[in-house]
Amino acid sequence: MVCSFRFRHGWRGGLLLLSALALVLVCTCGASMAAEDARSTKEQRQALLMLQDAFTSIARAVEPAVVGVTASDRSPSADAGGGQSQDQGAQPDQQPAQPAPPVESTGSGVIVRLQGIDYYVLTNYHVIANAARIRVSVNGIKEPIRAAMVGKGDPKTDLALLRIRIPGPQPPERVAKLGDSSTVQVGQWAIAIGNPLNIGQTLTVGVVSATGREIRVGGSVADYRDLIQTDASINPGNSGGPLVNINGEVIGINSAIASRSGGSIGIGFAIPINTAKTVVDQLIRNGEVIRGWLGVKTFTYNREIDPALGRLLGVTAGAFADDIYPGSPAAKAGIRPEDVIVGWGDQRVESFSDLENLVAATPPGQQVRVRLVRNRQPMDVTVLIEKRPPEGEILSETPPQGQRPPQPKTETAVGLTVRELNPDEARQLGVDGGVVILNVERGSGAAEEGLLRGDVIVRVNQTPVKTLADFRQATAGIGASDPYVLRMKRQMPDGTRADTTVVVRPAD
Repeated sequence: MVCSFRFRHGWRGGLLLLSALALVLVCTCGASMAAEDARSTKEQRQALLMLQDAFTSIARAVEPAVVGVTASDRSPSADAGGGQSQDQGAQPDQQPAQPAPPVESTGSGVIVRLQGIDYYVLTNYHVIANAARIRVSVNGIKEPIRAAMVGKGDPKTDLALLRIRIPGPQPPERVAKLGDSSTVQVGQWAIAIGNPLNIGQTLTVGVVSATGREIRVGGSVADYRDLIQTDASINPGNSGGPLVNINGEVIGINSAIASRSGGSIGIGFAIPINTAKTVVDQLIRNGEVIRGWLGVKTFTYNREIDPALGRLLGVTAGAFADDIYPGSPAAKAGIRPEDVIVGWGDQRVESFSDLENLVAATPPGQQVRVRLVRNRQPMDVTVLIEKRPPEGEILSETPPQGQRPPQPKTETAVGLTVRELNPDEARQLGVDGGVVILNVERGSGAAEEGLLRGDVIVRVNQTPVKTLADFRQATAGIGASDPYVLRMKRQMPDGTRADTTVVVRPAD
């Protein structure tokens, strides 16, 4: 519609009329915007209330299944066979030796199964390891309940299962609903429930920050891989408690945090519940988790094959063998260090994690055809799988430590200063030559890859290195922007050596 106006009082009248119209429009628009804002605020408040209701309903549904765990252990001095733990008899003018007070650790757990009259509580192995007595505090039950450990637990996954009996009839919420951790995605809601710092049951909310995380815990035999990372607050005492999704389903078992202070800084880790389901089933059925064992090991940086290493080996993916345990099924089958396993039976192997999962799922005593690549050539071997030994036995198998007497002749290249091994060193290390690193140039690619004084190089790219001349020749063609591959006997923190292959890239 097109409108026209006739100004009866001249231009001044027209101006007054236009001003009045503008005022009406402004007032009308202001009222409309205010009404829209009111509607938006109401809708937003309603959405927040719905979210709040979701969290409170999750708390009501899941908290009855979450428990506190207290493990009473003998003191370290008693375990070490100290005088306090042994009856040596009283001496004149002396009091009899008294036992040391028990050492207690506290954590959390979650009830995951009811079988007959027994409730099964899942928790972390490190919470109850070596405990003489375990007690479980259950919501709504006054006194803690004595718990029995089911089988041996599973140090490798840091999971353990407890069995308790709860007096009286219990609500169905006493057993948690278990989800599917394979569907977990970054950005989804994550709710942690547990007993942080032994202050009582606590619920915190965050999101899934990452999946497939791997962390190292010094001195631990646990294999912390494929973890769910969350920023939901997790503190000491949360260990063993559940990580829950927005549907109230357990998707993980809270196990570790990254922190310089010992408290939460928003980086927590949970063991996927799918891993835990397998552990629970085996502990109830066998009293232990039985895994297949191959005897191939690799380092963290080689779990996925670096493209530079892949070009050298003639592969794009697979499980790289840094070393082989002596006497293992792999050694008996003829698998060698630097082989790349690309097939396990009818399954493709894309990474070392793939290989670990396939081997663990293979029953001991079964023969498996293994496809591998050696010196760029494909080949097949047959492996007879054995039962995986305890983690402590595996970790104790280390090669001998070499001596490092000073040598006057050195060579410097690619940021490394090296000298030749002497015959005694080479014999102790089981090699027929090599060069030992004396210094790593600060800021070099070698320094960024963590090479250290004491590491022994036996090959650069595909060139064997037995002498300084070999090292000089092997590194002569490496440019400042070229990556290169070292085969080494690497110095470990405890002074032992480990065979490994390292890709060194130019420094940024």
